[in-house]
Amino acid sequence: MATFFGEVLPIHSRAVDDNEDENVETPSVFFDLDSKYDDVSSLPAYDLVCVATGAAPNIFAQCYLLPDSYQVLGSIRLNASRHDASDPSSSAVWGLDYMRRPDTLGKLLHYAGHGNGVLYCVCEKEVPPENCAAIARHFVQLSKSTNVTSVSFTALPASEYKSKGRPEFPLLRQLRTCSFKSGPEETVPDLETPNTVSGLSAAMLTECEVGGMSGVLYVLYCDTAEVDSSVVRALEPALKLPCLQALSQPVESCRIELLRRVRDSRIDRGNLYF
Repeated sequence: MATFFGEVLPIHSRAVDDNEDENVETPSVFFDLDSKYDDVSSLPAYDLVCVATGAAPNIFAQCYLLPDSYQVLGSIRLNASRHDASDPSSSAVWGLDYMRRPDTLGKLLHYAGHGNGVLYCVCEKEVPPENCAAIARHFVQLSKSTNVTSVSFTALPASEYKSKGRPEFPLLRQLRTCSFKSGPEETVPDLETPNTVSGLSAAMLTECEVGGMSGVLYVLYCDTAEVDSSVVRALEPALKLPCLQALSQPVESCRIELLRRVRDSRIDRGNLYF
């Protein structure tokens, strides 16, 4: 309470003000698809879903697993109401319209030359946790397949890895569904308890487990803030998966492309001059 010229005025604490967050926009995620896919039922079919979240998995998927003849389906974006690409006034706010806009979390790609098709979801930015399960469910429902296989990659800081020993980083671990059959050359150890994983990649694995489908999640633990080639190459053991062998490119050419992408990832694209 405070007194001003004899009048008692209530002073509300910001810590307990119920009205403080009334105008805060709740994050929402939506698929910004190409105009020819306004009807989502017209999306191409697929039976393999490859999800990569984080900088290193993003670079790995595009260097090692994405053939040149892929098709861009659209992007995953945040808060449709805040930034509408069809609004002419948006250019006045953003200036140049970069492909990597602040509200773009990732992109959706499709490759038709493997099995019944492959859906790629590559997200360099984190998808809000409350939207991950719904997105994973959409990936399964829109596949037009009764049996979907998922291969997911994610990266976590080394501080989140719980172990009694002193492991060397980067460190690769895996989680898989009960119906997933690993290859005879599988060398990646399982993720030990009590370690946990969250995010879109984990939601995709959960969706496959609930649906009785095959799925595997590779978790890369890194002890560096910057992504370099050695960190990305730590994911190479995943190429031994039977479902990925037909997608993987020659390793040497992939490593050359990897160096270029690592270099480009360090360019600050928020500046006009670089």
